[in-house]
Amino acid sequence: MINTTTVFQPIDFVRHMEICVQFREDSFRASYPDGDEWRQHWDEDDYRKWIPEHAKQFPGGAQHLWLNGEIIGQLEFAYQDDWAHVNLFYLRPDKRGMGYGTVLQEFVTDFMRTRGCSSATLRVSPRNERAMKFYKKHGWQDTGPDRRYPQVHLYRIEL
Repeated sequence: MINTTTVFQPIDFVRHMEICVQFREDSFRASYPDGDEWRQHWDEDDYRKWIPEHAKQFPGGAQHLWLNGEIIGQLEFAYQDDWAHVNLFYLRPDKRGMGYGTVLQEFVTDFMRTRGCSSATLRVSPRNERAMKFYKKHGWQDTGPDRRYPQVHLYRIEL
């Protein structure tokens, strides 16, 4: 059962950059669960520079999900004209399977719709079976390997 005291807030990078880094790194570990392969796809310094710039370029596109005063999730997404792309769809491991993923899903798709987006994409490692199952359950369709990043699949949803 979902506690109704969840709230989304734009990320405060001064106060919560370490949480952002922790969540992003954990997402890479989940995407590449075998050994250290995830390290070749993750650069913490680049991320620390990128995320505040991303938030400036896409207002509202970097959000924390709070529950009872704790940050439990994070969304990073881009949007322009009728397209949107989710860069990070993250929920803390101890909060997975409790319905909070649906809260993230509803927020990001509603946000994109209000900006006039007709569809959205995201990338997922085919080894992240839990994520693939979640996305398919929520209407995302696997379009196959991404042309730019063949180690991941591109998922798409019509909004």
